[in-house]
Amino acid sequence: MARFSMNYIMDAVNDLPALPQMACKIMDLTDDPRATAQDVGNAISQDQGLTSKVLRMANSAYYGYSRQVATAAEATVLLGFATIRSVVLAASMNDILCRELTGYALGPGDLWKHSYGTAMASRYIAKRSRYKAIEVAYTAGLLHDIGKVILNKVMNEIYQDVVEEAIQKQISFLEAENRVLGFNHAVIGSGLARKWKFPADIVEAIAFHHNPGEAEKDRFLTAFVHISDALCSSMGLGVGADGMLYPVSKSAMELLGLGGKDIEMITDEISDVIIELQRGM
Repeated sequence: MARFSMNYIMDAVNDLPALPQMACKIMDLTDDPRATAQDVGNAISQDQGLTSKVLRMANSAYYGYSRQVATAAEATVLLGFATIRSVVLAASMNDILCRELTGYALGPGDLWKHSYGTAMASRYIAKRSRYKAIEVAYTAGLLHDIGKVILNKVMNEIYQDVVEEAIQKQISFLEAENRVLGFNHAVIGSGLARKWKFPADIVEAIAFHHNPGEAEKDRFLTAFVHISDALCSSMGLGVGADGMLYPVSKSAMELLGLGGKDIEMITDEISDVIIELQRGM
């Protein structure tokens, strides 16, 4: 029987802070058709820490520019509004995702490594699939496990119960969460994304990233996140208690036209990139 009501959990969602003001400002600017790269660059430049992260990203080998990028405005021109949104969101989420989550057996920085890796892998697979909005795939990947931050306090009290349920019944950690709690971190994370006013397709991808076959709005986006989540778990990137018994959806693999050799190739392609860009962030 569930020990905590959904109302109890959603109160925890409501207690979480809104997205940082600077992140909201940049997102609004990049949505404004009248905004210029100089406008966005000037806004970023108001935050020294954010400026530093954006410049490190723009100057990384991943983007391969032959000359040094010196200003936030120049970085915005080179990276484009969509990528700048992703960089700013990642920088803004760094502190939240770097928390130690003992309720999920995740040390300091573990959730960040896993979330960032999933974001990069989602972007890569989306680009490989010629998806229309690769930065949306990045954002969904970055936020897919945000519900764990909210549930961490609860999980500290019932962690052993969930682990035992998963082991004894040979079910996934997510299903064990459902049985013990009555809900899971994916559902709670989608509620937070909705509160933060992210688009419905991203909210859905977070809600169903363990069960991509249940997605209705954008099955491809949810499949990108699901496969990337599993891939990063297999790479050992921030794997906590729920890394055990992680079933990969065969239908998601088929939807994206992926086989075992494709996953091996993708892993090889993104592993060095993820490590490099994590250092930059």
